[in-house]
Amino acid sequence: MTKIYKNSRRKNNSYREHYGTSQEDYRKWKISFFDGLLYITPASQCVRSASLELFTNLFPHFYSKDGTKHLPFTLVKNCRLPHFLTILYMDDGSLSISFRINHNKRIIYLTPHIYLYLQCYPKDELEKLKELYLPHIIYP
Repeated sequence: MTKIYKNSRRKNNSYREHYGTSQEDYRKWKISFFDGLLYITPASQCVRSASLELFTNLFPHFYSKDGTKHLPFTLVKNCRLPHFLTILYMDDGSLSISFRINHNKRIIYLTPHIYLYLQCYPKDELEKLKELYLPHIIYP
């Protein structure tokens, strides 16, 4: 969500995200869930929204008064569709595959790992997110 800067003519916040040209089809799929609320500006490679009261009302759920980002647990607890985790992974995740070779048995072991790059959020909120969506996984 965009911030409203001092001396701005806007009354409300809006939404904006930049993307690379290779991600355009994914962004079109993503905005299809928002029923015309978001649109793409191909020249600037952005997903955008108009300045709306909706985003002004949502802004305090995501940002504190000092500008720190927060996970909006009052909203996140209602995000139970698999699309939520899919979009979180596609926007902020990465698949990494490590391997080990057993030369004696001539076997290669592949181990996939999914990483979510959410460093901008406080650790306690990430722990809460983990418990909400991945309660069955045991972590060291």
